[in-house]
Amino acid sequence: MRPLIALLLLAAPAWADDTCPLASDGVCDELTGCALGSDSSDCQAACAAAWPDAIVGVCAHYAAVAAVAPEPPPPDTGTHGEGGPRGLWSGTLSARGNKQTEQLVRHYEVYVPMSYDPRRPTPLVMVLGGFTVDMYGLPAYTELLRTADLNGFIVAFPQQHFYNFGPSIGWVFAWNIYPTDWQPNGAWQENPDVDFIRNLIDELGALYNLDRTRVIASGHSRGAGMSIILAYVLPDRVTGFLSEAGFVDANGFDDEMLAYAGARRIPGVLVHGTLDPDVPFSSSERVVEVLEQLGEVEGEDFLFFALDHVAHEWQPQYNQDALDFLFDRPLPGGAP
Repeated sequence: MRPLIALLLLAAPAWADDTCPLASDGVCDELTGCALGSDSSDCQAACAAAWPDAIVGVCAHYAAVAAVAPEPPPPDTGTHGEGGPRGLWSGTLSARGNKQTEQLVRHYEVYVPMSYDPRRPTPLVMVLGGFTVDMYGLPAYTELLRTADLNGFIVAFPQQHFYNFGPSIGWVFAWNIYPTDWQPNGAWQENPDVDFIRNLIDELGALYNLDRTRVIASGHSRGAGMSIILAYVLPDRVTGFLSEAGFVDANGFDDEMLAYAGARRIPGVLVHGTLDPDVPFSSSERVVEVLEQLGEVEGEDFLFFALDHVAHEWQPQYNQDALDFLFDRPLPGGAP
């Protein structure tokens, strides 16, 4: 018995050449009635447990093959888009409106590092602004372009739609995070912003070689709430979420999360200041409570950065840690 080489045989990829007429009779017939390599199922099985003297040369052959066998290639997770510009650029696409029959032109910005390699599946991070915040200030506010340059991922800044909130607020940018914002009400899959983000992922996947297993939704405030919605409503498209000063308890989405029955634990990172005057710190605590009720474990499935003496701000110093954590927990096997 050669323990180390026997282990190599056991760990080797399954393959077989059983072209010998005596093959598959339960006996290793190579070098007697079969040519070397033509009774491989029988011989590999015999050599994996021990090296009988009669076939020690055969076993040495299979051990040598196993020792240099190439590792199987990783699964193809790329979208293989045909090509798009590098740098910061703007685009538009069509997505449904608040009524099913309505189509809107939606806007977005994209940042593609100069190091982008179309041969390599590349992660995508979507950044959703807070209430009234347009997409144009988000690159500087979040400092994610620097993180993208260092790590080689693509960043998308989807624009919130422009709504009239009446005389006290006026026309502002806002995500649809309440089930009464669209018709028919209550069906989260019908959320116009869910349709927008779904179309945006497809649009960018046709332009770039996106890594379908590493598509992250991130956001601040109302956008953070939307990032959690996207992770649970599109679990086959969105890997996980980064919520900065977010919430799900104000719109009943915490109950929707509790109804999640998928086999995959959805990874998330929460960042929230204890002195936040706009979104209570308890809102992120509620998200943590829901995640734990779903069986998720802090440090394994999600992270929670609770920051003392911090108000309602994106915290760029956590960009790297948060995205490292989420990228290390991709969708299994390559998303559709």
